[in-house]
Amino acid sequence: MIQTHTLLARLDGARQVGPDRWSAKCPAHEDRTPSLSIRITDEHILLFCHAGCEVSAILTALGLGWRDICPEPAIPYQQALAHGHPRLRQRLSAIDAREWAKTLLLLAAADLEHGRQHSLHDRAAIEIAREVLRHGR
Repeated sequence: MIQTHTLLARLDGARQVGPDRWSAKCPAHEDRTPSLSIRITDEHILLFCHAGCEVSAILTALGLGWRDICPEPAIPYQQALAHGHPRLRQRLSAIDAREWAKTLLLLAAADLEHGRQHSLHDRAAIEIAREVLRHGR
């Protein structure tokens, strides 16, 4: 995950607005006043543009990828593959799926908190995440 100071250095007009919260001009559109909200947690960096820019567009404009703001859940799974134990591989795959689901639901909640509507594609992904957490698949 990218360091907080490195991320903030890439943003124009970044200023702290609370504990682990910043605002800045969104790099994905022509922004005169800060419309980008940034929240830093131990596990994620949450980005939200109040003008409606997609997180993927913000990341592209910053020269970053999803792995820069979310943890890398595939590492334990890759280690299990290297050791070749099938039950361990299956268990770690389920952990990876739950981590993905938790991350997706956190991002969806942040969208709703800021009044942003979810697309049909977003709703389908949210429903899959709910099922993963309900049933562990």
